[in-house]
Amino acid sequence: MKKHLTLLLSAILLASATYAQTVEEAIKEPITVFDTATTYADRAAAANQFKLIAQHWPDSWVANYYAAY
Repeated sequence: MKKHLTLLLSAILLASATYAQTVEEAIKEPITVFDTATTYADRAAAANQFKLIAQHWPDSWVANYYAAY
């Protein structure tokens, strides 16, 4: 039981550490995907990521800028 609890807590801590803390951290990967996209579907997928980021950080203009692009 103790091993399962330790494993669960480790997984939770790891998951929380991987979430982006700022919009700049969150937007790095979608910008790379958007810039290297070769098809419309790839660009649409990146635009959807920008929209989700914009919903999470409504005060930031950066994600909305790229979503509209």
